[in-house]
Amino acid sequence: MPKRGKRLDAVFEGLRNGPKNRLYSIEDPTVKELLAEAIIQWPIVESDFVRLIADLMGAEKTVADEVFYALISQKSRIAIARHLLQHAEMNRNKEENYDHLISEFERLNKFRNRIVHSYWITDTDTGKLYTSEAKMEWTMCYPLEEIHALDILSFIAECDRLRSRLVECFVRRI
Repeated sequence: MPKRGKRLDAVFEGLRNGPKNRLYSIEDPTVKELLAEAIIQWPIVESDFVRLIADLMGAEKTVADEVFYALISQKSRIAIARHLLQHAEMNRNKEENYDHLISEFERLNKFRNRIVHSYWITDTDTGKLYTSEAKMEWTMCYPLEEIHALDILSFIAECDRLRSRLVECFVRRI
């Protein structure tokens, strides 16, 4: 796993041990650092997920990379991984763990899409931070979904766990 800098480690520690009800606006350096870390983590998660697809294809990672990155839609990538797991004869005896890894990747991708592709709104009266799907004019941002710095921190930690599980699964197969 990649090492984080001392500053980000301090941010993590402060969020874990600090007041649980502290509000963070999008302008808060903590939120900005967490968002940056979350965005930086995702391509690494994808790269590790490609190893799972390579195993399901019975191919080298470089071949799976070509397939994975030729598909723009994450939905298509996930569908192919599931199809290979459920229908390819060579994957008949694969662990149930593979299905859980695919589902976890899908769940984390949804949160990643939320933080990357949504409008971010700070309620100036309450200081609460919200996201809203960026499907319409930004002045019509509804429904709003509250988001906390801890949500982003949890996403980063879950990405780390998924990466560990993906790498562990791959290493066991070698």
